[in-house]
Amino acid sequence: MGQRGNVGQWSGDVPVGLSAWSKLAANVVRPTDLSGGGSVLAPPAIGSPSAYRVGSGVDNEYFLLEYRTPEGWDAGLKRWDAGFAAGGGLAIWHVDEYAQNNDDPTHKMVDLEEADGLPRLDTDDDTPAARTMLFYSLDGRVGGTRFDDATSPHARRYGDAATGVVIDPVGAAQAGGISFSYTAPNPVGYPGDDCTSAPDVVLAPGGERTLAESLVQASGGDTPDLCAPLTKTGWYRVTPQRTGRLTVEASGFDTVVAVLGGSCADLTTLGCNDDIDSTGPRTSAASRSGAASRSGSCSAATAPVARRRHRSPAGSRSPRATRCRSERAWRRAARSRCCRCRSARAARRSRA
Repeated sequence: MGQRGNVGQWSGDVPVGLSAWSKLAANVVRPTDLSGGGSVLAPPAIGSPSAYRVGSGVDNEYFLLEYRTPEGWDAGLKRWDAGFAAGGGLAIWHVDEYAQNNDDPTHKMVDLEEADGLPRLDTDDDTPAARTMLFYSLDGRVGGTRFDDATSPHARRYGDAATGVVIDPVGAAQAGGISFSYTAPNPVGYPGDDCTSAPDVVLAPGGERTLAESLVQASGGDTPDLCAPLTKTGWYRVTPQRTGRLTVEASGFDTVVAVLGGSCADLTTLGCNDDIDSTGPRTSAASRSGAASRSGSCSAATAPVARRRHRSPAGSRSPRATRCRSERAWRRAARSRCCRCRSARAARRSRA
């Protein structure tokens, strides 16, 4: 949970439960994305895995919220933290996927926003119940029940930019869950995070479409076995207007593209390619007029489906650009490259 990583040793019996980010990275939990404003009754994270994600205004930074209680894997923490001793509370994690690790205590990849504003997880203060890491309502508590740009800890991004995020109020810990209200003004999540939510890509006969975006907040674990093990996936749906061949190309290191056909409940892999260097992979499959295709670069629901998955380390900053082309467009591009090569050779011969 912090740089020292020994918080579970107080109980002497079991390690503490995984954080919301660890469960997200392991595809154990897919967080509920919060936007706009509203109220939530969050169930305990132990026993019914759940988490909530709030955007910061940039892809790589976001907040994860979960209700942690002194039971199961977290039972020993009630001897060590006042929040757990009081029955549990809301844990708020500040995540920066570009930070790579937690080596720098002033800019961690995954940082618990300690509710009392005291960064004791990065110090040698091991006094039992001397801290309050969790947000909750209780008379005489150490920490507050509000989290925003002006509180301590605060909801600002690294670099001190305001996010406009407000978590207030946080209710009392109860067996059925903990309530909290939120204001979440920023976009969050990934629009094509699964097959059923794949956005449509309009592709005219002989045309191509380039998509450039980040998969930092995409999830994974929802595809059939492909040609490489992957973690994050983006989906697109392409319905060809003419029978022919659909080609999908992705740029960026450690990226895979696939074309799949069928319904979301019964997909068949039609083509798949893993990149072997930094140039990115390319794959293609026959496409039938009117049949939808899905992909992580392009995607579909009832016919060929192309899909891209991103396997890069969390700190990768480069967006994944995907190009969907008809075979006719590829032939035109190949002829153009060939003409340029012949022209260059002719120029060299004339100089010689």
